[in-house]
Amino acid sequence: MVEPWQSDCMTHVKRIWRYPSLCLLCLVIQSHNRVYAEEFRTGSFSIELPAHEVFDDAEAQKFDHFLSRDKLITWEVHVPENYQPERAAGVLTYISPTRSGVIPQDWKPLISERNLIWVGANRTGNGQPIEKRSTYAVLGAELISEMYMVDRERIYVTGFSGGGRMASMVVLEFPELFKGAIFICGVNFWIEKPRQMELTKRNRYVFLTGTNDFNYQDTRNVYSRFRKAGIPNIKFLGITGMGHRLPTARRYGQAIAYLDA
Repeated sequence: MVEPWQSDCMTHVKRIWRYPSLCLLCLVIQSHNRVYAEEFRTGSFSIELPAHEVFDDAEAQKFDHFLSRDKLITWEVHVPENYQPERAAGVLTYISPTRSGVIPQDWKPLISERNLIWVGANRTGNGQPIEKRSTYAVLGAELISEMYMVDRERIYVTGFSGGGRMASMVVLEFPELFKGAIFICGVNFWIEKPRQMELTKRNRYVFLTGTNDFNYQDTRNVYSRFRKAGIPNIKFLGITGMGHRLPTARRYGQAIAYLDA
């Protein structure tokens, strides 16, 4: 369940995201990663940015309970080997319940097939502050958008378990950035009506779980609440026999296909 204080945290993240951070982030990328603009690095790799180069002093103070200025912010990235800048890719932003944002090995062919770039922040698992998990997810999506030619109509957020719950919070707060979401074995309904309900209704959402997942009924209930709230573009994908785990690439591909439809 989402507590009222979590809603306050998201409001704070929303204010921070709006202006200075992304301007600074763009400058950092331009000055430190020009090679990407020329060579468009592919494959799996990590990106590290010092916090003091992403946030100015005033902003850093707002995050000082979880982020020191000398801390490195890191993301795990996977860019398909067949990436072509003239064919703008989508972005799949992953929120993990663990310390690692790395892509599952057997999902890599799927990501390539669907022309997506994967980005997942490290050290933002369950138990980390909501501001940190949300901020790193938003910054990760924008980071990739600055480094590569991206189709901004195909920027999605996804997460597993507690990461799925985070994804459901982030996509409703930032519907202008994330145009769809896949909630895997974990999702929350909103505490307050989304501030941009019309945008929220235009986006697409997949509720993916297994019949043996302890969050199965909860996921189905939240799906029903979305439908009752008038959110039209939603799909429930219940996988027979699957427990609380990531789905196969084939099943996950069905969820991505729905977002792309």
